[in-house]
Amino acid sequence: MAERMGGQRSDLLNVPDFSPSCRRLTPGPRYLQALTQENVEYINTHIARFAKMDIEMMDHLHRKINAIICGTEADISFLTPFPIIHNKIDLQSAWRPGGIPGSPDTYLGIAALNFPNLFLVLGPNGSGQLSTVSHSVENQITYTAKVLRKVKSQGIRSIAPTQEATNDFRA
Repeated sequence: MAERMGGQRSDLLNVPDFSPSCRRLTPGPRYLQALTQENVEYINTHIARFAKMDIEMMDHLHRKINAIICGTEADISFLTPFPIIHNKIDLQSAWRPGGIPGSPDTYLGIAALNFPNLFLVLGPNGSGQLSTVSHSVENQITYTAKVLRKVKSQGIRSIAPTQEATNDFRA
């Protein structure tokens, strides 16, 4: 856990040097309060590798995980910044020309065919021309949260869009 300085968490004291709404919206209600909870840890160490039940950090510490949320740089190709592999299919290769389907293809911009339990934010076709990015992100995360609640409450182990649903969305 982070060191506390005068009751404040030292790992959260790195405040951006630009005003709110200058580059991004201010955090939503209760966001900053959530970061200060005892069961929350801000980690700024690079990931060395993913394992089945934990991640190894570059400092060689292993951290048990329930979920992974990755923030990556913007890349309009929509190719994943690291390999995502399921059943010997690598999403990076599948979405490249010559792969199958040969271009980025999703359901609602948040889920990829043949990749169960993978949820994207602002994936291919995930943000419409008439919507703001923040509105798209909010809707996608809300939808994903609803799916995850259903998965948990109904004991579903794996979920992925069907070919038909993906085709319908694309059409």
